[in-house]
Amino acid sequence: MPVRPPPLKLKYDNFKPLPLPSARKPPVNDSFLKKLYKANWRNMVIGIAGLQALRYAYQAYTAYNDSEIDRFEHAPQLAVISVALCVMYSLSVVIELFGVIGVASQRFAFVRAYAFLAFLSAVLVTAASVLKTASFFLNAEELMYECVALALTGKVFAKSQFRGRMWPSYAMGLRQAQNQCVNAWTHQSWAQIVYVFLFGFMPCMLHYLLVYTYYRQTTEVSHAAYLVARQPNSRGSNSHRGRNGGYARVSDGDVPCAEVTGRQRPEGRATQQRSARLRANASQRAGTTAVATQAVAATSRGLNRPNRPPALVQPEPPIFSAQVGALLQSATAISSWLSPGPPAYGVNMASRNMPPIHLSCSGDGLMSARYDKFV
Repeated sequence: MPVRPPPLKLKYDNFKPLPLPSARKPPVNDSFLKKLYKANWRNMVIGIAGLQALRYAYQAYTAYNDSEIDRFEHAPQLAVISVALCVMYSLSVVIELFGVIGVASQRFAFVRAYAFLAFLSAVLVTAASVLKTASFFLNAEELMYECVALALTGKVFAKSQFRGRMWPSYAMGLRQAQNQCVNAWTHQSWAQIVYVFLFGFMPCMLHYLLVYTYYRQTTEVSHAAYLVARQPNSRGSNSHRGRNGGYARVSDGDVPCAEVTGRQRPEGRATQQRSARLRANASQRAGTTAVATQAVAATSRGLNRPNRPPALVQPEPPIFSAQVGALLQSATAISSWLSPGPPAYGVNMASRNMPPIHLSCSGDGLMSARYDKFV
């Protein structure tokens, strides 16, 4: 006896209805960076900009004190570099303070300006760190003379460059001061190179990326940090259009209701009177009526509209005009001979010479070419 095979397990069976498609979109798992980008970074930008301003202010103050010590120890090259570092860090402090105020005020113009100035601040700070490291190697001899002079008096800590465990920390003799200063300079060489990347380039780059990302957030309509629609220029332009009656190019002197509101200027009133007088003379030469002349004279804006069609002064002739056709006339005469026609009631129609009148659509009698398209 044959054994019946088991039924097939199909994904879509013809005997069963298809599953209804879901109206909801499948959930999308956003990455951590996308979720982080959806947040408003305004407070974070303000906080980091404030910390950067404090750090740059401390660096500027330290560079200023170093310049005073360099002048006192007769190190002119180190003094010039210290002054340059002080100026660079001071400019960066001003930029960061502007960024804190601009971002806190939520003005798109300030945020955009700070995005460009943050790049300038990053360049200045990176250049300052490179300049400081280059001075450590290029001016090594002058730096060692200054270290020995300060070590003899026990004031090595007065200069920021000599603050560390390797540098002399108390007053000592000449030979000992020379040996300790040279050893400290040798051990601090690698730290100066690392300083350029860890405390100069990397923090500035990360800070600029943070500011630029927030600037991109303010330009996206769907983001919570969108600021373009909050500009005062759009409100000012709307008020200007409302003041001029919807025409932004028309001055207050040409507004028709200026006499009522009392905002009409003398030059605007003189221009209106002169224009009205010229329009009145032109309408009189054209032969218009007195009512039209008064209407034109009282109008503050001209009625010359070249894009409008001309007014229909005279009625156009009808499209279908009565004409006498020779062919139709002969055909009518033949038909009148063959058929008795309607009753004449005692009047002989053949004796009266009345040509038949017919309607023609030939268009020969039209007065204007504007109706040719209907024929």
